[in-house]
Amino acid sequence: MDSSRDPELSEAGKERARELATSLISAELEHIHSTDFIRTRKTAEPTAKHFNLEVERYNPRDVAAFAQQL
Repeated sequence: MDSSRDPELSEAGKERARELATSLISAELEHIHSTDFIRTRKTAEPTAKHFNLEVERYNPRDVAAFAQQL
């Protein structure tokens, strides 16, 4: 995918991702899901790191399969 359709996370986006991880600090997360787009993966990474979880990817074009997985 070219960078115009799959851009990196901006500095502001990176800060929001860190804030999201902080806001979820008391949550009892067991799974973190993301599409394969760079921005969604990078948004999930700080939270995944905090909880020592892998970001589990799913295909947003096959929501039925993702729903079955859940």
